[in-house]
Amino acid sequence: MDRFKDLGKRKGDQAKTIQMKKDATGEWVMDKEIPPEEEKITDPTKLRAMREILTWFSYDPTLAHLNFLKLRKKYAEAGILSTQEIDEKAKPYIIKSILRSLTEYGNSFDVFMQTMNNWRKSGIINEDDVSQLKKSEYVRNKVTEEIKQLIEWVWKNRKHLGYPEHYTAVLDPYVMSGVVSVDYVQDLWQEQKRTSEIIT
Repeated sequence: MDRFKDLGKRKGDQAKTIQMKKDATGEWVMDKEIPPEEEKITDPTKLRAMREILTWFSYDPTLAHLNFLKLRKKYAEAGILSTQEIDEKAKPYIIKSILRSLTEYGNSFDVFMQTMNNWRKSGIINEDDVSQLKKSEYVRNKVTEEIKQLIEWVWKNRKHLGYPEHYTAVLDPYVMSGVVSVDYVQDLWQEQKRTSEIIT
C-alpha cells in the first residue's frame, strides 16, 4: 500500500487539511485525521501568526521555504511565537512540502533534493528526516518513473550521445543521492534494453 498515493492530487491537497506525522517506526506518513496545528492554538495573536506561516505551504515549495524563514524570524523577534514552537507545529507541513517538490509545479528530482537540503541546512529537519524521506515508498516510486523516462529518452538517442559511459552518467545523481542503488538503476537499464529488443 502506498501511504503517499494521494499526495500528487491537487483537489483538497491543502496544507491545512493534509499533514504528515511519524508512525511507530519513525517513518513519515500522511495523516488526514489529526486537526490542523493552528486549531490547537488558543491565543488569537499566536493563531493569526501561525495561520500566516502555514498558509504558504499551499504554494510552491520554494516560496514556502523562503517565506517560512522570513515569517519565522519576524514572529520570533516580535516575541509572539518562539522558533521552537513554530518549527514543531510547521514540521509536518514542511515534510509534505518537500514531497510536493518532487512532482508539482513542473518540478523534478533535482528540485526535490535542493528543497530537502535547504530545509536541512536551515536546521528545521534533521538527517533522520532526510533518510526517511529518501527511503519512503512515495519518493522511490516517483524517482523510478523519472528514471524510466530518462532511460527511454537516452536509449532512443544513444547514437548521438557517444559511448555508454557518457549517456549512463546522467543517472549518477540518482545513485549518489542514496535514493536508489547502482544495481537498481542497472536493472532498469536492462529492462529498457529487453523492451527495445522485443519491439525491434
